[in-house]
Amino acid sequence: MSYQEFTPHPLLLPYIVCYWSSKTGRSSAASNIFSDACSDIIFSLGADVAVTGGTLKHGHQYLVGIMTHFHQVQTPAESHLLGIRFKPFGIYALLGIPLQGMADQTEMLTPSDFFFPGINPAATGVVQKLDAYFLQRLNDKNRLVVSLSETILAVNGNISVQQLASRHHITERQIERLFQSRAGATVKEVCKQVRFQSTLKKIEACPKASFAQIAFDMGYYDHAHMLKDVKRYSGLTLSRIAS
Repeated sequence: MSYQEFTPHPLLLPYIVCYWSSKTGRSSAASNIFSDACSDIIFSLGADVAVTGGTLKHGHQYLVGIMTHFHQVQTPAESHLLGIRFKPFGIYALLGIPLQGMADQTEMLTPSDFFFPGINPAATGVVQKLDAYFLQRLNDKNRLVVSLSETILAVNGNISVQQLASRHHITERQIERLFQSRAGATVKEVCKQVRFQSTLKKIEACPKASFAQIAFDMGYYDHAHMLKDVKRYSGLTLSRIAS
């Protein structure tokens, strides 16, 4: 299985984590897809791929909401997926798509929903064309939701709803509504997934640190609390991830 990530234009980094491509050859591949507080738009360019919540059929485009737990995927031979991984609120800010009710859901986009006219996802140079498309859609209308996302990412998810509301001078109820309708999950869920992803990076960066120390550094109550989140969002044990 071949997997690659491509960095978007610098001006798009507040909205898009990466563009990515996944291909299998003559053999199938099984993998756990980790929760990452992101939503994706995926183009299926090869064999059909069965995922939680549906099947990615050849020639179609899909919207995949935030995952509240890891998903197991059995990728068949001769599959090819091209994806755009958006940060929280990225899809809403760039495409105007509200994500309420999309958690753990996969939805096929109809031809009328197709957001990339004139772009062939199978053609050479598609990343540059997607960059150009999204750059044309940048505006300041969604600065609040983007800044909320940036704050959570900057503190590795260790922030409460009350603290977030205070920093951005809006009410807790307003923040919860924004997250549910435009990110597709609660503030708490997004923060937990951001902290989980930050924990993975910490484990990789500090291979000699004890799990207890990492749990403390990342703001978990204790080692058991971290273990529970890692298992939920990855399907793996801490020892397996560390190895």
